[in-house]
This record gives sequence, structure tokens and C-alpha cells, in this order.
Amino acid sequence: MNRIIRSALAALSRQDVDLKNNYEQARQFQKVTRPYVKSVVCNMMERVLHLEGRDILLRAFSHNGKVAPIMIFFHGGGFVTGDFDSYSNVCANLSKATGRKIISVDYRLAPEHKFPAGPEDCYAAAQEIMAHCGDWYQADPDDVILIGDSAGATLSCVVSMMARDRGGKLPAKQILVYPAAWCDFTDGTPYRSVIENGSEYLLTQKQLIDYMELYASGPEDYENPYFAPLRHTDFTGLPETLL
Repeated sequence: MNRIIRSALAALSRQDVDLKNNYEQARQFQKVTRPYVKSVVCNMMERVLHLEGRDILLRAFSHNGKVAPIMIFFHGGGFVTGDFDSYSNVCANLSKATGRKIISVDYRLAPEHKFPAGPEDCYAAAQEIMAHCGDWYQADPDDVILIGDSAGATLSCVVSMMARDRGGKLPAKQILVYPAAWCDFTDGTPYRSVIENGSEYLLTQKQLIDYMELYASGPEDYENPYFAPLRHTDFTGLPETLL
């Protein structure tokens, strides 16, 4: 890594944010620093899923407005931050780069809606999209890809596990961009990289701990493979995966 960039990251990391008490400010900061700038021509269309006890908003991004296979996108943000607007640039560019229609899912966030609200929203949305994508998007339900980054990648993996375990429809493939697949980021973690890289690279060890504590409903969640996919012991029957 460039020494200047590394020094800048280290300096920014010293101002470690107390996420547990300032998660709303963190959300607002993302909105301000990641505005949707329509630098890429992209058609957008929204749809509301009316599910039991809640509504889920979907936003479709289509680079050229033509019929295309779809990707279902779950945004990152530690299960606590991130939203449609802060990831709209990502989705618009992803549609241009892949030639696919990107369907972004506005799942509920912690701590207002703790685990398992987020994964259940994403699973329900994915099942509805795959069941109706022929009517809604003129797309093949057997050619659906799940994709997400960070917490969104974790949710993609969990949605596939839920589909396999519950007998739901599986996506054709999944793309997991640096998933948060484990749950223990304390000094007792089995992954030494958490300690070795936990203080000078912007996302700190303390912030990771805060994210998980905001997300969890209770200590028992830390043993749940839908909370931390690496808790699972069976990875058979899952879609073809790019990690």
C-alpha cells in the first residue's frame, strides 16, 4: 500500500467512532459523503413488497432500460448503516459493468431491528423476486445472482443457506465481496488478522465489535450460522460462489 495512503488511513483510524452511541450520526455521515451522482446513465424503478408486518422497498437499476438478467444486491454497512442512496452509485455502475438489471433491497437495519430481521427481510425479498421476476422484470428466475459487499455479502450467503435449509428457491450464483462471515472480533478471535489489522485501516476492531453488538439480539446469536455463516458446518448444496 502507498505509504501516504497508509498514513492517512492510520490518522483517520485514531478518531475511533463510538458506534454504539453514535450510529445515527454514522448513517448521516454516509448520506453526506456518498451522495447519488448520476454520472452513469441509468434507469431506476421502485417497487414495494408488502409482507406480513412490514414493507420492503426494492429499487431496480437498468443501464440501458432493456430486458436483462438480474442481480439482487444487498448493501454493506455492518447491518447498521448503508441505504439505497449511499449505494446508488455502486448499483448504477454495476449495471453498466455487467449488463444486468440490479435489484437493491432496502432491508431493515439494527439496532432498531436486530437479528434476525435483516436476514429474514433479504430472504423474503429474494424469494419474492425470483418467484415474480418474469412478470416484474421479464427476467429468467433460473439466472438470478445474489451479490453484496461486507455485511451485504454475509446476507447474500445467509439467504442462500436459508433457501437450501428451508426448501426455497436457490439463486444460480452468488458473489460475496469481503463478507463478514465471523462474529467474534474481540482479542479472543481465532483470526489473528483482526488484531494485526484492527487499528490503522479505517474500519477498526472496536467498530467491528460495536457493529456486532448492535446487530445481535442476545449472546445466543453468536452461535447461530445465520448470524455468522462460518458457524455452519455444512456448505454443500449452495450456489456457485465467487468470493
